[in-house]
Amino acid sequence: MKMSKLAVLKLIFKITLKLKLHIFYAYVIYFYTRRKSKSDNEGVLIFDRVNSDLPYLMNLNKFNYLFFESKLQYRIASLFLDKEIMSQKNYFSIQNKDYENQKADFRNEIFKILKHLKRIGKIKYIIVANCNYYEHQEWANAGKDLGIELIVYSKESVLPEGRLNAFKKHFNNLSGEIKNIDKILVYGESGYNQFIDSQLVDKENIFKVGSLKTDYLYEKIKKLNDKGIQNKGKDITFFAFPCGPFPDKFDANSFYSQVWQGGYWAPNLWNDCLDLFIKLANYFPDLNFVIKTKSSDSSKMIAKQKNVNKNIIFSHDKETWEIYRDSRLIFGFNSTVLLEMITTDIPFFIPKWHEAENEELADKMILNNQSEAYNTYYSKDEMLDALKSYISDENSVKIKNSQDARRKIIEDHLYKIDGKVGKRILEILN
Repeated sequence: MKMSKLAVLKLIFKITLKLKLHIFYAYVIYFYTRRKSKSDNEGVLIFDRVNSDLPYLMNLNKFNYLFFESKLQYRIASLFLDKEIMSQKNYFSIQNKDYENQKADFRNEIFKILKHLKRIGKIKYIIVANCNYYEHQEWANAGKDLGIELIVYSKESVLPEGRLNAFKKHFNNLSGEIKNIDKILVYGESGYNQFIDSQLVDKENIFKVGSLKTDYLYEKIKKLNDKGIQNKGKDITFFAFPCGPFPDKFDANSFYSQVWQGGYWAPNLWNDCLDLFIKLANYFPDLNFVIKTKSSDSSKMIAKQKNVNKNIIFSHDKETWEIYRDSRLIFGFNSTVLLEMITTDIPFFIPKWHEAENEELADKMILNNQSEAYNTYYSKDEMLDALKSYISDENSVKIKNSQDARRKIIEDHLYKIDGKVGKRILEILN
């Protein structure tokens, strides 16, 4: 029977490990992942994740960095683990003797590689984007035995009130399985509250630091403002977070849904907002309308779903500060990127109908309470009229952009946007 490429790779890998060539793999990993190399610096091994703050860590010059992209993490894990347990959920929920043996084998071999890697790269920390991503677990367990600290800088630490109790229970359940964490860094109060009673770490090892991405945003916006460039943009920007249909037997109040189905909270509102945005672009064919997505796949999916005018532009890689520079107003809902932008004075138009008004779903979305921080609209027609009026004549719509109200939202979710997140992180690590 013909072996797959992965099977051949696994076989070669296992044979070379039996030949005790762990130091060879340590050097390969070191040279492949090395991003900075200053001889006096200690090293940090970063396990990256999409939309995390971890790439921004490498702007902190205190350390050298070994940067593990997601694909590399998955490929290494796949040499030891069956696909069935290669997931954030299944790694802990599916337990049998064969899988436990796979994990033990993974941990033992990684220990031998990491021992050399620690010496070569002077590794002091492993930093990851969440406590329960499967791909770093055995690296962290091996690191624990080698005196390498595991720091979780949680990318999923912005949480609406309605999902908080489920996450507390979820992390508390995991505390019996996960014993490898030394410190947890979160953005703000909502992230802190997820972990405070989890028993994953002691309370004094949970720190509110903010989002590193906002340091970059803060500096860029400060430079724009110093040049007198304040809200001079003309684009109408829609932050798009595509929502698929509710899955079968969806129950918003179930533990499973609140922990694992966060992307499904508002499919009807999503469709309405996309239709509204397209209709708005039709009214103003000479203006630019930007749909900001999280990935090229999301952009392609939306473009495939709907026929859009030429004045609608898709962008997944536009920087947040560039959106600030170019945008006249922001339109969107339930997106953490909106929180980054709320530190500015740009007008925000937030939809609140369909799921956003549903008594079982409303508290499971962020930025879903009426506020002096942004304009809220309660129907598709009301919002369309308001947007048309504002675009035609900005003085025709009263804009809510109270800095006090916005600051309170930032404290709840992002702690501070002050350009000092990196400094706070270094103080904790040192």
